[in-house]
Amino acid sequence: MKRVLLATGVVWGVAACGALAQTPLQVRNVIYEQDMRTHRVKVDYTLESNGEAAFVRLDILTNGVSIGMEKIKTVSGDFSRNFSTFVEPGNRHLEWSARSDWYGHLESNAVAVVYAWPTNGLYTVPGSYMVIDISGGSSATAYPVSFTFDSPDPAVNANLSDKLWLKYCPPGTYLMGSPTTEIGRNNNEDQHSVTLTQPFFAGVFQVTRAQYQKVVGSLPSNVAGANDYCPVNRVSWNDLRGNGVVWPASNDVAETTFFGLLRKKTGIDSFDLPTDAQFEYAARAGETASYNNGFFMTKACPYSGVNNHGAYTHPEIAEIAWVRPESNATMAPIRVGSKKENRWGLYDMAGNTYEWCLDFYQANLGTAAVTNPVGPATGTYIVARSAGVGGDCKTARSAARRGDKNKTLQDGGFGFRVFCTVR
Repeated sequence: MKRVLLATGVVWGVAACGALAQTPLQVRNVIYEQDMRTHRVKVDYTLESNGEAAFVRLDILTNGVSIGMEKIKTVSGDFSRNFSTFVEPGNRHLEWSARSDWYGHLESNAVAVVYAWPTNGLYTVPGSYMVIDISGGSSATAYPVSFTFDSPDPAVNANLSDKLWLKYCPPGTYLMGSPTTEIGRNNNEDQHSVTLTQPFFAGVFQVTRAQYQKVVGSLPSNVAGANDYCPVNRVSWNDLRGNGVVWPASNDVAETTFFGLLRKKTGIDSFDLPTDAQFEYAARAGETASYNNGFFMTKACPYSGVNNHGAYTHPEIAEIAWVRPESNATMAPIRVGSKKENRWGLYDMAGNTYEWCLDFYQANLGTAAVTNPVGPATGTYIVARSAGVGGDCKTARSAARRGDKNKTLQDGGFGFRVFCTVR
């Protein structure tokens, strides 16, 4: 089974069994020229790849900062416009219409950077979406995996049933937890620096009932009011990964579980739940505020309304999270993707359903800086993130953590999303 491997500097191919293939790709002799009148950019470069075609993208830096490869679209020449367009090795040339894609912003001190990836390493391309085709259902022998720069439309039912969408999240360092002054803060949110050295793909949506049934072939008991496009609930940590599997000593999962089946049918062995740190990193998407849309709450939400379902006065929270009192009176799950996504294009990172993480729960995380944390070796309870429809404005904060449920719990308020670490 192949691994998803991180490409850094020199780009390496991936062999069928996960070992590094000795096929380096290098980009040399990059020559950049821009016409300050037309804003047309011309780039010459040499691609060296031992005879193999490569996926090539252009980036533009101004003052050393990328403008974002996703902005560079109007390109002609030797450039990968999509994930089926590849460039042969040799001396190559491309031209970019900055006037079309970045009008009024191109600066005289801009520089070009050309990146190349092997055709079997497309999962390392920043800004990309991984799409898993599960339309064949549980009887399919394989689930095709593809990549795109186009984001999924949550209003299209097929995106919530026949496909699993994941978004690339870059490695980085962030402050996990919350400052002591944050309103709604709990005492299990010690603020500390976390560095994640491996990029990963995060599920764009919580896994729906339709998607779960496609993969597993059956559904847990229904939650009143839920339909195919609502998050699947009443799945335990054991249901997803297997009873008796040991994390973090191993990333193994049982073959007949959701993740076991997904790994087998895609051939990728790193599909799993997120770690506690990965989830918060993806939820924040670079945002340091209390909420992933940049909102800082200045006063606690008052409790009132039907059945004391906490009426908050902050529309900024309502735009991103299905929590009280936005939730319907029956506290039923709601169609995924119905609220505003975060900066990385991920929906429902707060609200709708609690989501299982990999880690055993640890209340006191400490204030020391850590790298790639995976939680304690043993424990009684599992970390849960996001918030359920019965939650409130406090639980919709990016730092909010829950750790009072064990691996066997099948609860109507607990679901999950798919992550895939790039190793």
